[in-house]
Amino acid sequence: MIPAFVVVLVLYALALAGVCFWSTVRDRPPARWQLAWVIALEGGLIVQAAIAAVLVARGEGPGRSAVVIGYLLTSVFALPAVAHYARKGGTRWDSLMLGITALVLAVVIARLGMTWAEGS
Repeated sequence: MIPAFVVVLVLYALALAGVCFWSTVRDRPPARWQLAWVIALEGGLIVQAAIAAVLVARGEGPGRSAVVIGYLLTSVFALPAVAHYARKGGTRWDSLMLGITALVLAVVIARLGMTWAEGS
């Protein structure tokens, strides 16, 4: 796993969470540009999952590959599910849901990087 890429994804997820929380405080639903940020984060998560899948398939992954696969599946599937629901709602609570999801993903991504570093 590329440590710099993990750091960038964590910082991006934290920035997205902050923006979404700010929208919640301002009583605004997620704007289109926030949803574009969600799509960009999801793209990064898919790239990360693809790199990790190739490394695990080549036997270069950590010994606890089941944990890594769980983190990868969570990181790839959580955001689209919440974003789809938030796009249909149109309330400030949808911004809050996106913010919480982005915050949780920052933790999942960081934990994935730590787990990968421990096992390599």
